[in-house]
Amino acid sequence: MTAWLGEGRLLPIMSDVGQILVAAEIIGTVIAGLLQPKGQKFKVMPKGRLRERLSIRWRLLTRFSLLQLCTLGGLIVSFLMSETGPIEDTGVVCLWWSWYNIGVLALACVVCIEQPRYREDERQFSGEPAMLFIGNDSYDFDVLDHSTGGLRLRGIAPASIGTRVIVRLDRVQIEASIVRQGTGDFGLQVEGDRARNEMIRHFYSSHHGDGALKVRAWQVAGAVMRRVFG
Repeated sequence: MTAWLGEGRLLPIMSDVGQILVAAEIIGTVIAGLLQPKGQKFKVMPKGRLRERLSIRWRLLTRFSLLQLCTLGGLIVSFLMSETGPIEDTGVVCLWWSWYNIGVLALACVVCIEQPRYREDERQFSGEPAMLFIGNDSYDFDVLDHSTGGLRLRGIAPASIGTRVIVRLDRVQIEASIVRQGTGDFGLQVEGDRARNEMIRHFYSSHHGDGALKVRAWQVAGAVMRRVFG
């Protein structure tokens, strides 16, 4: 029903994963607020931190693993140790929710494991055209992906690493420099606060800032798996 009302923009099981990840902390905060309404400090959590190593949230992983074991234990008791049979009356409903909870808890355990994060800004696939200006020369390229801090273009860089360029995207011009040459692509990094602000406007006010038209379960599953296995 949730997926239908959201016209395909929501994936209910991932919403439940997000809620269960913060459930205990929210309950603790609510209790603390009720017991002491005034004088509570707001803790700002770090965001966008770079991580050079595998990160595992052991406290959360232990919590969800124990809940998973309890759920599996309940199924074993119902099927193997029940004298009246595994399913009777409304037991089918309980069985369904048990399997659903196993799926949610499995995903919650996966989310507790994260591969190294080397980029400060999230990247998004693009495909839009870009024009590079170096002095009086101009070059046309296709943008493979970009973020508010840089771009990755298809092709061979027209100049050496460190060369400053002007990038035209749609109706904005951004100062950048060549920072990487790969196999069939190269990277640019925006230069200065003004250029970054222009990238933010372009990133969030153009078609890149549109809401998701439809969430595809297989793409979400792939993203979760890449979070664990890289």
